[in-house]
Amino acid sequence: MADKSGLMNYFLKPLYVSMKQTFKSLLKPETILIPFESAEERAALREGFRGQHSIDWGRCIGCGLCSRVCPNECITMEKIEVESTKSLRSTQDEKKGVISRPAVDIGLCLYCGFCAEYCPTDAWEYTTIVELAELKREGLVLSAEALRKDTEGEKVPVANKIEENPQLDAETCIGCKRCERNCPTRCIEMVPGPKMRKDKPIPNPKFDYSVCVGCKTCVDICPSDSLRMEVR
Repeated sequence: MADKSGLMNYFLKPLYVSMKQTFKSLLKPETILIPFESAEERAALREGFRGQHSIDWGRCIGCGLCSRVCPNECITMEKIEVESTKSLRSTQDEKKGVISRPAVDIGLCLYCGFCAEYCPTDAWEYTTIVELAELKREGLVLSAEALRKDTEGEKVPVANKIEENPQLDAETCIGCKRCERNCPTRCIEMVPGPKMRKDKPIPNPKFDYSVCVGCKTCVDICPSDSLRMEVR
């Protein structure tokens, strides 16, 4: 004779749960129908809903940390020339007016939210725009300009959300200053190091960790592999 408890646990209980959810879905569907017929329908989307990305260019510092933490590698940093950097945060090359801003391939994006979570200036946002279908895959690649949002006002303090900092090996540093020139937060100052070259000390980077965001730009750009990231 079949065990009644086993029959209940393996057949009747799952059947009950399935039927309950079926009738619940029929009476009150959770499916969102688009396009929206009114602004009220769009505004009614639940809190934390993740639609199309948006980048606040006034807050973004071009550190590239979002592309580093992206699990699907769908974020790329574009170099963009601008006439003025007055309303923007630090640039890749202030004299030439070149800034670095993220672009996204939404065909690869899984909307995990890591980019927004790790952004040191909270420049990443998710909108309620969900009409993102395209006939060709190329249309799913949103350029930095397409994601652009401009704001002005008080600058948001940077935060090292990844909790890693660059550390220097002074023995191999060649004093090229590339880390200083490319640091998006300008947290690096070149100071005399312990090694000498032609009777002059080789300049070494000194880090201000209070404004470092752990973006790893200095590590990636170092030609002598003298920098490494360490958990603080």
